[in-house]
Amino acid sequence: MDAKTKYRAFCESRNDVPVFRQPWWLDAVCRDGTWGVCVTEKDGIITGALPYFRTKRWGISIITLPPLTPHTGVQFADSGREEALSVIRSLVRQLPRATVVRLYHPPGFKMLAPFEQRGFRTMERYTYQLDLTAPEPERLFNTNLRRKLKRARQTGLVCQESDDPDIVFSLNAMSLRRQGVRARYDRELFRRLDEAIQMHAGRKIFITYDTEGTPLAGGYYVQEDRRVVYYLTGGHNGHPTAMSLVMATALEYYQGRAGLFDFEGSMVPGIARFFRSFGGQPVAYYATVKYGVPLLGFLARR
Repeated sequence: MDAKTKYRAFCESRNDVPVFRQPWWLDAVCRDGTWGVCVTEKDGIITGALPYFRTKRWGISIITLPPLTPHTGVQFADSGREEALSVIRSLVRQLPRATVVRLYHPPGFKMLAPFEQRGFRTMERYTYQLDLTAPEPERLFNTNLRRKLKRARQTGLVCQESDDPDIVFSLNAMSLRRQGVRARYDRELFRRLDEAIQMHAGRKIFITYDTEGTPLAGGYYVQEDRRVVYYLTGGHNGHPTAMSLVMATALEYYQGRAGLFDFEGSMVPGIARFFRSFGGQPVAYYATVKYGVPLLGFLARR
């Protein structure tokens, strides 16, 4: 039995594997490359796993995040800290050779020493999270946000739930074009992932419309157990209040239905301010990066 087959069985037997590490998620998003997994075992039972995505760009072999995936990271079976460190060391040693290896770990993961000992460089990044168990999360909205929401409603904007992922994709594509960013995914890949999410997890889509019924902004949210991820978004330029209304509507919906809201934060100052305006608190997460060619590491630091 190969590692992927063992990992599929491992995930099916547990209820603590996050969506971004699930085989069904990786099957959906790894269209332009292949995914694999490193596993450690004890007495034939998996004690840890590290899924990865392998592709090529410009002829260079790369291990990195699959499209539409914010992080993967190490999945443990039950283990103490010392055993966990040993598991990580074994997993890192098993990673295939590649010119560039970029691994993104989820918030809360801090056992970075085994990666650094193998020549990885650590980069700290931030997401933003909101505790939805607190009474009336809207009380955490800042004054400027409250004014924006009031203005949005006064001008006739309305936010409604939708079941059409294409609307969010189109709004997202519009936003990326405006920013000059090239997306690593297309409509077909997003639809494929949406079908998998509906089959295995849960999602909600909220769209803000103007008085003529034109979609101005949208958000796509993925829920697993008590955690909600603000996953994909987009909007028209010149309508900043529309996106605020989307987020406020989503937070109102998920209050009582989830315990933690993860904005999947950005290091872009303007986006970070937007998340903080809703009461989002910064939470560190880490990427570990290794370059097989020293010149690439030098250029990446410039």
